[in-house]
Amino acid sequence: MFKNWKIKQFNKRASSPNFKPQEVINSLGIKEGDIIADIGSGGGYYSFEFAKLIGEKGKVFAVDTEQNLLDHIKNEINKHKLTNVETVLIKDNGTALLTNGFDLIFLRNVFHHLPEPFKFFGNIKKYLKLNGRIAIIDYKKYRFNLFRLGKHFVAESEIVDTMTKCGYSISKKFDFLLEQSFIIFKKGS
Repeated sequence: MFKNWKIKQFNKRASSPNFKPQEVINSLGIKEGDIIADIGSGGGYYSFEFAKLIGEKGKVFAVDTEQNLLDHIKNEINKHKLTNVETVLIKDNGTALLTNGFDLIFLRNVFHHLPEPFKFFGNIKKYLKLNGRIAIIDYKKYRFNLFRLGKHFVAESEIVDTMTKCGYSISKKFDFLLEQSFIIFKKGS
């Protein structure tokens, strides 16, 4: 029962107009045939939205550390007979993805959970295509609320510093999310 509630909450928050999901998706520049990793896929909201855009020639890898969340996504894949979404359970700091050549690696509200962000982003670089991008959305310290009590936020400067030290540069930065920072990075300078 709690697991189902948790999944519904993940998808409810991801799809909430307060978090402007359609603007986020439009800003990512996803094209038909893209290969995308949705790291920290939660209940799968963004994985399924990406799947609509990439078509049958593309692939979305819904990546998470919790098997019950991936089981929910697998049930939805089977229910809707999707062939362009696959689940990946990660246990090794998230660096063992199933394929190389990602056009986009997407992390929404995940950065603050990473125990070793330098190691993670240093290792994950090898999975990106030459022109591949990493999109990071995370809570910023905005105002008092329950997320801030649990340290579910990270300073935008910390994200930029980490990514720069790992050999990435800012490709685009968006300011339309009130409570979250949203930056797209690319390899190199």
